[in-house]
Amino acid sequence: MKRRAAALAVAITVAALASGAPAKPDRQKIRDDLALEGIRDCRPAIMERCWYLVFGKGEAPNRRLWIADMKVRPVGDDDNGIVEMDVIEASERDAPGDTYRNEFVQWTLQFDCRKHRMRQSGGYALEWSGKIDRSDQVGQWLSGYQSSWFGHAEKLACDADVRLAPQAQAMLWIGDFYRPIDLNDFIRRHLWKPR
Repeated sequence: MKRRAAALAVAITVAALASGAPAKPDRQKIRDDLALEGIRDCRPAIMERCWYLVFGKGEAPNRRLWIADMKVRPVGDDDNGIVEMDVIEASERDAPGDTYRNEFVQWTLQFDCRKHRMRQSGGYALEWSGKIDRSDQVGQWLSGYQSSWFGHAEKLACDADVRLAPQAQAMLWIGDFYRPIDLNDFIRRHLWKPR
């Protein structure tokens, strides 16, 4: 009987999340239920990464996807409102010999959630040739990006309610791949036609 009651509680929680963003009074209850049941895609205790598709554009063979790691990290003082996250930009190409194209880019972005601004704090590009081009330079703070893929990543980074129910924002869970190259390989094998 206890098992049925627990299953029913989980089903109700999942239904609430699937219907969209939860009402404000229900948010803490849902958070508590998720923490107790461990039913969400990103389980903090056991997953190093948690990738969600946040944006995509283009048509085959020139599609691009942006996949964000929901494992957001605070930067500096926890109370300053600045968080950091990794985002993969995966590019589909039919011509791997094109030296001007990348296999994928990993952006490390910082978001100032209080001032709605962002900057690049690092990252790298894996080129078709296999060469890795690194960027460890911290960029200037930027604003006015909310209508681009950066805006979707900011929602995931800064809004705990979006992280609670990313599907309500049309974000799709991709997996818990630790290495970005494995995530990129998964996309190529299962979402795009193999080269």
